[in-house]
Amino acid sequence: MASDFNAVQVKAWEREIELVVYDPATGGPEGQGNPNLGLSPGQALGFVVSSLHTDFKVKRSRTFSENTAEFKVYNANAEHRARMTAPGMRVRFSAGYRDSGGPLGIFWGTVTAGACSEKKGTDWVTTLPCISSLSEALGTEGVVVAAKNAKTLQAKQEIQTRQINRIPVSFGYAPGHPIRQVLWDIQAITGLAVYGAEALPTETLKNGFNYSGGVRGAIDQFKKTCLIPIGWTLYIDNQQLIVYPVDEKAQYTVVTAHLTTEGFEKNGVVAPVSTGYISHTDKTKSNVPPKMVKGKDGKLYREEQPRTYEVKCLLNPKLAPSTLANIEVPGLETVLVIDSVEFEGNNYGGNYTATFEGHVYEGGK
Repeated sequence: MASDFNAVQVKAWEREIELVVYDPATGGPEGQGNPNLGLSPGQALGFVVSSLHTDFKVKRSRTFSENTAEFKVYNANAEHRARMTAPGMRVRFSAGYRDSGGPLGIFWGTVTAGACSEKKGTDWVTTLPCISSLSEALGTEGVVVAAKNAKTLQAKQEIQTRQINRIPVSFGYAPGHPIRQVLWDIQAITGLAVYGAEALPTETLKNGFNYSGGVRGAIDQFKKTCLIPIGWTLYIDNQQLIVYPVDEKAQYTVVTAHLTTEGFEKNGVVAPVSTGYISHTDKTKSNVPPKMVKGKDGKLYREEQPRTYEVKCLLNPKLAPSTLANIEVPGLETVLVIDSVEFEGNNYGGNYTATFEGHVYEGGK
């Protein structure tokens, strides 16, 4: 949250960012605080480098290993350069616009071993490559641990993406209890923002749900025994828990973007202002032959490649994989299921942009 840190530096066009680098051993929700900095136990500890010229590029995908970020910080002093590139450091990054509520979180992660500072011309450039991690409450093992203990690349990746059950829970829900309410309870316990639960207004637990142990294990078990049997699933990343149907032809309501252009008319209604749309490109792979899939009747059917588009717009922190984007612009009127999204910009010039790729949503018909 913006209020948790130092004053945010505001650059052109009311754009705001917040890049916080911290040591998880002494900061974050489970930190012990630091009396030298006037912080009490439990406060997020770190230093804000947002006042410096900072470039950012954040990638988010349904595939956890592809959720990465790179930050370039210009002309930090020698002490901060050393601290930012120390092994095991974490980052929290937020971006947004003042008139839209200020910066919102779009990346939480661990700085990898490739962090470095180097002199380029007259500038010192500190590069922070990062991998995504969950909230501190759920926990994540750092890359330093992975490098020390893993024997193979696969083992290292497993350690990087494995969450530790840090919060003990005890769930006991009877048959008939609303699934949506269970998700709200998980949100209250973990602090994860839940998206998509609104689309489950009538779904209830058929066999109840009981679990005692760590919260991460509870979420995994809930997904396997309660969501997947009714055709739904979930994923967690960047302090968000997103619920969505396995069959995308089902109805779901997680719309994170509505893009149009000023003057665009639909059903007699004219859009008075642009809502951030910049451009779009048809990315459908027309040269890929249809694949054969087995239907519920056991017969094989030809499955055509979905119509896919790449859309560029002004940065919207709420964009996330497996959510919907409603596009109403000349040449493209459709709803897309977002497959991946990339946020990019710098706080000293130009726009903050988001580029996402998605396929046409066929649900809700």
